[in-house]
Amino acid sequence: MTVMPVGACVAAEAAERSGHKVSLLDLMFCKNIEQAISNALSKTKPDIVGISVRNIDNNDMKTPRTFFKEVLTIANIIREKSNAKIILGGAAAGIMPEQLMRYTGINLAVLGYGETVFPELLTALEQKKSFEEVEGIAWIENGIFRKTELETAKSNHYPVPEFSRWIDVRAYLRRFSTAAVQTKRGCPYKCVYCTYAIVEGKKYHLCEADYVAKEIKKLSDAGIHDIEFVDNVFNSPYEHSLAICRRLARERMDVRLQSMELNPKFITDELMDAMEEAGFVGIGLTAESADDKVLARLGKDYTADDVHRAAEVVGRHKLPCLWLFLMGGPSETPDTVRRTLHFARTRIRCSDTAFFNVGIRIYPGTQLETIARRQGVLKELPEEMLETKFYFSPLLEQRWLRETLDRNIKNNLNFIDSDSFALPALSTIQRMSYFLGVRQPLWKYTRQIRKFMHFTGVYK
Repeated sequence: MTVMPVGACVAAEAAERSGHKVSLLDLMFCKNIEQAISNALSKTKPDIVGISVRNIDNNDMKTPRTFFKEVLTIANIIREKSNAKIILGGAAAGIMPEQLMRYTGINLAVLGYGETVFPELLTALEQKKSFEEVEGIAWIENGIFRKTELETAKSNHYPVPEFSRWIDVRAYLRRFSTAAVQTKRGCPYKCVYCTYAIVEGKKYHLCEADYVAKEIKKLSDAGIHDIEFVDNVFNSPYEHSLAICRRLARERMDVRLQSMELNPKFITDELMDAMEEAGFVGIGLTAESADDKVLARLGKDYTADDVHRAAEVVGRHKLPCLWLFLMGGPSETPDTVRRTLHFARTRIRCSDTAFFNVGIRIYPGTQLETIARRQGVLKELPEEMLETKFYFSPLLEQRWLRETLDRNIKNNLNFIDSDSFALPALSTIQRMSYFLGVRQPLWKYTRQIRKFMHFTGVYK
């Protein structure tokens, strides 16, 4: 799934506002990366090149794919064609900075918020200041990894970039990409597998509703109407999300809003009404499981009763819903799997979609790493964890779970798993759907797409 590079665009605009001459090379749709980089370096002759990396891998245990090796390729091309200093950035850099830096040979990285940290780092380089004076960066000096902490967010205003200045927006829209907007940063929750608290901190930094509305209007005025709130949990704090929805409802903008990160505990009729009035066209509920023991071991703050109650609320509204489940986590057994699948079959509307992910990516510094080491599931050292390492419950057989899931997916046309995103025909379906006038979210047409693919023999 293609994602607009919001972080890279934000960092580029921030550097430009600080007085630097900036250009951005987007490699998402590039067929000849070496040629594209060579041309860009020849044209701009940069002093500094930043590489923004969103994901280390695809988080798919069944068909794992890593992306960090491509970063090394890109860095080597830059080194061969230029004398520019290379800086690593993006969400991936904040998760495993030392591992990525040592693997790629890049000795400087931005770990904090790009719109503030990157310009400050550029100033420090320009003025030959000590790296210790810059918050939120990492560097390797004489073989030793060092970093500075970003103590507090410098602003509660998280800017939305002028995407059209930096990337081919239409190329993304044709693939059903959305423009990302954050209404907060930080996460106080304690989900055992999550890296948000590592990257953004454990304390909320909230945007005002008026500011969020202003940024979304800028996107709408620029012709970008599909917008996704990418907060770690959109509906927490509850009153904050409610205020934003009500503020947007007053604007009546021509936008299609989504959020794929909703906590079942805070799903209410009041919020659903506000979201529908604001212009939401789809939501995602991160239920993860319908079993109390599994939810507790995942570190969730909600129970199976909350998941069932959320299903009742969703059922009273028209807003399409994508339910997200994690299978194979700590304490998962055949019985807990059956309980979750029974919930999905009986409580999720046929018009909604259920997505099942098997196995959980283990990241250094998370509680899941501790659990995995204690159970003997993980033996690799932290520096070896760039290669995908997954947790799968030792109380469960992978073959049994895969066969059980496959059977349920076959019998329920609104069920999907990671195989659905790996189909060679997916990009064609996206482009055809866009030109036929289909609009976001594409997953709400899961049943129709699967029927069509069954009919054509593409997907059984």
